[in-house]
Amino acid sequence: MGHVTLPGHLELSMTHRILVVALTFAAMLGPIAIADDGDLAGPIWGEGSTDKAGSSPSTAMRTKTVAASDSSGGTVTSISGSTGTTSLVGTLPDSVDLYEIFVVSPTQFDVTTQGSSFNTRLFLFKKVVNADGSIDAIPLAANDNVSTLANWSRLHNTSGSAVLIPGLTAGAHYLAVTNNGTVSTTCPRALQPTPQFNFTSSTAILQPVDAGELCDWTGSSTAAGAYTINIIGGVRLTRPATCDDALVLGDGTYAYSTVDNQAEGSENNIGLNNICGVAATIRSPTWFRLDACTGSTTVRVQPSISGTAAYGFVVYTGACGSLTPIACSDTFGTAGELTFASDSCLTYYVAYGPLKPASSTQFPVVGPGTLIISCTPSAPDADINGDGIIDGNDLALLLSQWGS
Repeated sequence: MGHVTLPGHLELSMTHRILVVALTFAAMLGPIAIADDGDLAGPIWGEGSTDKAGSSPSTAMRTKTVAASDSSGGTVTSISGSTGTTSLVGTLPDSVDLYEIFVVSPTQFDVTTQGSSFNTRLFLFKKVVNADGSIDAIPLAANDNVSTLANWSRLHNTSGSAVLIPGLTAGAHYLAVTNNGTVSTTCPRALQPTPQFNFTSSTAILQPVDAGELCDWTGSSTAAGAYTINIIGGVRLTRPATCDDALVLGDGTYAYSTVDNQAEGSENNIGLNNICGVAATIRSPTWFRLDACTGSTTVRVQPSISGTAAYGFVVYTGACGSLTPIACSDTFGTAGELTFASDSCLTYYVAYGPLKPASSTQFPVVGPGTLIISCTPSAPDADINGDGIIDGNDLALLLSQWGS
């Protein structure tokens, strides 16, 4: 933790010293914001070519951003990717892509696969976090074709005054795209998996015939290709709400919003009393992994609207599942701010969110704002001979190695 002294003072050449100084000044003069949003580019999310979307809740791809629910970064307008095929009977390799999305307006929910290269199906599931921390996907709706004249799919919740997807509420959901021969199933009962939907109609928005949790998929895998899921309304990108989901952020300014925090559950709340002696809780925190420098790092939240919540921070080192808290904010000021000594050789995770004092029974007022991360690198070690004094002897040693 803190400043790291370079070993072997006399072995450092002038070239190395100049390089250290140059890198230090470069870091001071030109910080670059680093945002690890996968293949996200503005409001368009791409599946990518490495970490591809899976077919189960544990392997689903989260369309996430640190700016979730903020007009400048939280809105998603499309998701693109591709599925594969196989000639093996009963095998479905990459024929289903499952995405975790956040529904902010159930009445405006509207998604289509228009423009995809094959005959698609869309499935919508509710994300359920159980008491033991396990996650289930509960079926809500499915659609094969938008009409008899088109083979692309559409799921939307309202038509006039009619509700087409009963049970759709604000919160985290899973959206799956696959070919028109595949159907989701529950876990085997009486040695047979049960289809969750009965596709007696190729055009209707179907409700599940079995509302058990998603377990697997079955059916044909002969049709596949590139797809586009067009997000017309009601959906935003999800926040990285756990350590395992943390985005990588570096020096820079990022838009954020905590509007979704209130709609999410409390399973990820962080109590600060045992960490830093503050009688408060960070409600549904957002997480990021810090691209740290060696020196001093400051993280700050500045709400855009006066009267919104105070914010708390907790900084951890280590790996997800075995984190050690090393610093936390201890103020109830309007803006949350925390400065701590950082080391580029260590991994840091930061959790932040609206503070709820122990004396309050109300959820804090939430809204948009700005997350600012800034790092002041440590100066190069000028005590070349290591005697604890910076003087002419250090300068003489430095000049004696000029050109070496």
